[in-house]
Amino acid sequence: MSQADVQESHAQLTAFWKKLARAMDAPAVTTAPGVDCIFGNVAIPFFNVVTLLEPVTSGKDLDHRLQAAQTFADGHPCPWFLIAADDATPGDLLPVRNQTFAAAGLHPAMALTGMIADQLPTATLSPLTLRPATNTTAFAAIGDINSQAYEMPAGAGVGIMDRPNLFQDGHPIVGYENGEAVSCALSTPLDGCLYVAFVATLPTHRRKGYAEACMKESLGAASSATGITRSVLHATDAGRPIYARMGYRPVATYTLFGQAH
Repeated sequence: MSQADVQESHAQLTAFWKKLARAMDAPAVTTAPGVDCIFGNVAIPFFNVVTLLEPVTSGKDLDHRLQAAQTFADGHPCPWFLIAADDATPGDLLPVRNQTFAAAGLHPAMALTGMIADQLPTATLSPLTLRPATNTTAFAAIGDINSQAYEMPAGAGVGIMDRPNLFQDGHPIVGYENGEAVSCALSTPLDGCLYVAFVATLPTHRRKGYAEACMKESLGAASSATGITRSVLHATDAGRPIYARMGYRPVATYTLFGQAH
């Protein structure tokens, strides 16, 4: 991997989360030394994040950044995540990082892998009926599928993930089986790349290639509209091998820290 790829992964992550936050009614986005604070100020923590992506120089540097994150979060009382780039923290400081975050009530919740593909994955046939999401009902289906896939409370996305401006300029796709919305994906142009997000399938319909089919359809539509073929995503551990088979290469790893409940 090149440093340019790593920086692109970092930049795309930050830019997409800013896009999410700014689609909400009362976003708060600010930058402190070494951290970006990006809150949509809603009840879903995925929409309220602090990113720590620049190189950490010392334990003291880490303390200062965490303090800035907490000061910001204290002024915005909603659940939130801290996303830290693992490559930004020297190996000898990783245990210090985790201990420092744990003392502040932040614990590892999810691993993410930044992945990049230079070309579109090859389209394949799917038994699903694939349709662009163009109305509130379809947007709500994307929210419901993602809520179930990520084990959020039922109805968590209502009023948050069903708003049209969240998908503005993007190409959201919903896959239907026998009329039921079961899978989805979004590709949206972002700073010269296609950013892939909201790739999910209902737990009862997994391991059928449905999310991959939605993602390829979305990428194809986005590329046809923009001429862009390079795409970036941030994969969970479950999604990483699927994306690798589609031609994505890993370029950076991240740990998502959340508040204990």
